[in-house]
Amino acid sequence: MKNIFRRVASMLAVAFVAAMSLVACSEEEVAEPNRLATPEVDVVFRSESFDVTWKAVDGADGYVYSLNGAEEQTTTATSLKFEGLKYGSNNTLKIKAVDSSKAFADSEWKDVSLTLNTAFKLGEIELAVSGQTESSFVVSWNAAEGAEYYEVALATSSTIEVVNGLQKEFTGLAEGVYHVMVRPATSDADYAPAAWVRINAKTQESIADELAANSYLIEEAGAYVFAPFKGNSGEAVEGVAGAGLLWQDTPGLITEAGLVDGKVRFVVAEGVYGNAVVYAYGEGGNEQALWSWHIWVPEQKVESLPMITGFNVMNMNLGATTAAAADVNAFGLCYQWGRKDPFTGSPTLTGNTETIYAPIYDINNEQIAYGKSMDKQSVEYSIANPATFISSGAMYSDWCSTSDDSLWGNPEGNVREEGSLKYTNYGVKSMYDPCPAGWRVPPIHATSHFTSSGFLVFSFAQTTIADRNDDGVVDQNDYNYGYYFTLSGNTKSFFPAAASWDGWYAALYGSKAGIASGYWTNSIYVSTLEAQKDSKMAATGLSFFTPAMVGGGCYVSANGGMARGDANSVRCVADKE
Repeated sequence: MKNIFRRVASMLAVAFVAAMSLVACSEEEVAEPNRLATPEVDVVFRSESFDVTWKAVDGADGYVYSLNGAEEQTTTATSLKFEGLKYGSNNTLKIKAVDSSKAFADSEWKDVSLTLNTAFKLGEIELAVSGQTESSFVVSWNAAEGAEYYEVALATSSTIEVVNGLQKEFTGLAEGVYHVMVRPATSDADYAPAAWVRINAKTQESIADELAANSYLIEEAGAYVFAPFKGNSGEAVEGVAGAGLLWQDTPGLITEAGLVDGKVRFVVAEGVYGNAVVYAYGEGGNEQALWSWHIWVPEQKVESLPMITGFNVMNMNLGATTAAAADVNAFGLCYQWGRKDPFTGSPTLTGNTETIYAPIYDINNEQIAYGKSMDKQSVEYSIANPATFISSGAMYSDWCSTSDDSLWGNPEGNVREEGSLKYTNYGVKSMYDPCPAGWRVPPIHATSHFTSSGFLVFSFAQTTIADRNDDGVVDQNDYNYGYYFTLSGNTKSFFPAAASWDGWYAALYGSKAGIASGYWTNSIYVSTLEAQKDSKMAATGLSFFTPAMVGGGCYVSANGGMARGDANSVRCVADKE
């Protein structure tokens, strides 16, 4: 019995030692348990959300996470979805694996940084305005790739309308300009929100009868209607059966032209600048015009500048789109003296004998050409054929078969007080004046003070040419495809050396582009030569040459004679009697 007891006791002792050894190991593992593996995550980006997934971590029964430093959250899943975030936002997610039994230590944090800028983008759209009436218009757009629908709003309203089609008609509007916003949209969260596309949409504007003129200055895109009057005469054009576009010098400038309810209607495109001529025709068809009107859409704002002579002059040539120096777009249009209808000038700052006029286009943006008459014609012919240049048939002659000194409203405009630069007659705006409402062709007196004598001078000191380059000296270096003339005080304006049309050959005088100028007045020219005193072949204008043409010197004439058959520039002045 004792041996058995000893053996049992011995076995118990061994068991006790083994047990104590196991307890010791267990206590050591609780003090320093194994650490869980850090979750390896996959992230899927969207425009305003992202998904995070990972494989289950061995030994983990849960996970702790925090987004952008917010309070820690727990989950037993192996994926997370975060929504309602802002596209383009920076986000930081941290996540770790945990064991609630504490048999394993928490894993290291897994840090994920991401910016929500990798979403798909919807296609781009372009907006167009059409169907303008006095109280409505239609805004349309192209289909955008990825878009399910479109959001449309007026900039002045907080209401956003969902449109499933490709246009939206706005009705019940007061006359004016509206700022319309459109953007493509989709419910697919993989796409980033699109930016708004904006366009100015204008209800049809009816030009008041009191603003009737042969030229309409248009400062905003949109649809316009006007009653067909013969210039500012108040005399209506009779027998009008239709209207259309005669020509435009910028493709796409005029998108519609026609007759609506007895009025001429035309539509100017957004962001396009230049000139056009629309016309009315009778029952006999559209081959001849009953009357025509110049549509002028400059990019730079037309302003009125004071002159020492008491007139206010435009800051740019009639038909120019800018007043900038050394810019062909400052040249403007060319006019035969006494005619209301323009012709395009040089397409380049300088030219040669091969240079032809800037191109013109029809309503379909196809290039067309001016007509030519190599014989003198009547005023009636010029009205019926506004896009036909009429040859004078001689170097110093009139285009009109029967010269009429009053065509631009000042038949005695050359008369002045003896011994002074004060001209007695300023004239009135005539039915054939080419300037817009409130403006007219200037009389001699308006620009007579550009030279000290009022006539031709050969010295810079005898002109009002401004010191363009601020070197303290007025000389040939102040020429820059034209001159800045001081109008009054510190006010100056650029007069470009725009090319003219030669009346004899009925062609653009391309070799004069950038080096010579001619600016009409409304006054006839009477020669001081006895043999030419009865000649009615010329009218008066401002002219100058580049210094290179006169050996680096000066040539400026404030009151020179120019052939009425030539086509020169016009710089309008504010209308006054």
